[in-house]
Amino acid sequence: MQTDHSEVTVDAIIPARNEEDCLGRCLESLIAQQVISFQITVVDDGSTDGTRAIAESFPCVRVLSATEPKAGVMGKCNALIAGSAGRTAKWLLFTDADTVHYPGSLAASLQEAESRNVDLLSYSPEQETRSWWN
Repeated sequence: MQTDHSEVTVDAIIPARNEEDCLGRCLESLIAQQVISFQITVVDDGSTDGTRAIAESFPCVRVLSATEPKAGVMGKCNALIAGSAGRTAKWLLFTDADTVHYPGSLAASLQEAESRNVDLLSYSPEQETRSWWN
């Protein structure tokens, strides 16, 4: 039996610090996802480039600033905590700004998680590198 994902809510949380070169492609690929009801949140982690302006140029994207980290918490983890605070969705998608999501990948991920009856699903996406050290 296939689950109807049209009523499943996902909060996609993207920590971003100086990601102006790639954030737009990531957001476009998420916005293009179909069948899923979702919210996209970009957490600007003190960017000094155009990252925040790019995120704000997408009207359906919620943009937050990372909060001051608590003792022992820093960097990306702090941005993820800030982005997930108060979220009530059944599923949270933590994804990096330098990722591009294939059409239908969000729906397929939910279907797999639900069919396996898991609370956490982690993928290692295909990576595109532009130089040998990336």
